[in-house]
Amino acid sequence: MKSGKVIMTTARAILVAMLLLLATTVIASAAQGPQSWQLDSESTSAGFQMEKVAGPGDDGQTVSVDIATSESLIWIADEAAAVDVTFPSGSWVIELATESDWGTLGSNCQVTVGEWSGAGFSAFATNEQVSTSWSGHILKVNVQLSSETIATGAYLAVQITNNDSVDHVVYTAEDAEASCVRSPETDPGYPVPELATGILLGLGLIGLAGYRTLKSRKSPGTNA
Repeated sequence: MKSGKVIMTTARAILVAMLLLLATTVIASAAQGPQSWQLDSESTSAGFQMEKVAGPGDDGQTVSVDIATSESLIWIADEAAAVDVTFPSGSWVIELATESDWGTLGSNCQVTVGEWSGAGFSAFATNEQVSTSWSGHILKVNVQLSSETIATGAYLAVQITNNDSVDHVVYTAEDAEASCVRSPETDPGYPVPELATGILLGLGLIGLAGYRTLKSRKSPGTNA
């Protein structure tokens, strides 16, 4: 009789854990969508930082970054990938607030999305600038990328190259129209994929249920 009760308890615990796993996975999947990072003037080993939560211009930082002619600057996300994060193919949007137009429809400004590993910048394979447009002094670049994976410990990164014959400025302040990067609608949830987080939570609940079942088996019981 006692053995039967233990089996029923175990079965119920596993069923509840599986339902919770399913619910968290569905909720996580629904939460996927584009994310935005503002280009910051805070220095990093790569060059500068992109902030997803805190706005740029804080902590006494300057409100702009100068980019000389023929110079390439790199911005990396404020968090490294916690696991391998795969972005399906999609369209990235990079908006650069500048002091003046960089030539004809942004042709003198090259924007490249990629990964910073700590040893250097690696551009994603496609990086096709499918469209560029100006709104005042905001350069909007639409970059189409194929599916790419950012390895654990590496950083999402953007490289901006000034191919113009003169120096330019990238504004990073909150009180200006700050420069930013927006990921595609298919963003998996960098730096931790939301789907993976739901699965890990569900597995943890199943493990907890199993632990409690084993503990109850080892505990002294009373006769039926």
